[in-house]
Amino acid sequence: MASHKYQGFGPYVITLHNAVMVGVVGFYKRAALLQPDLGFALVSGFEKKGYVFEAASALLQHKHEFGITKLCAITSPDNRASQNVLLKLGFKIKGKAVINDDKTAVIIFSLND
Repeated sequence: MASHKYQGFGPYVITLHNAVMVGVVGFYKRAALLQPDLGFALVSGFEKKGYVFEAASALLQHKHEFGITKLCAITSPDNRASQNVLLKLGFKIKGKAVINDDKTAVIIFSLND
């Protein structure tokens, strides 16, 4: 709730029609990135069912309402499932960067209008 109040955007819960929570998707602002990023996570057992793609697609349709024109996303190099979702959403790989204290590289994706 705080990120929605102070940044104008943040995470949303992904639920099924029966109100079962299966994950989160949202726009985030990280200090190490120049633009907001799309982030998502699923509860174990709900992967590979299209929930992230469906929720992220819906959210991306409204990004301009949050003042977002440029968007990025990050994944670990070994997270092929998330990389595939981002590519399917229209993101392009921009390169790798170290943005965390643990000094591990992440893959940076970009989505521009």
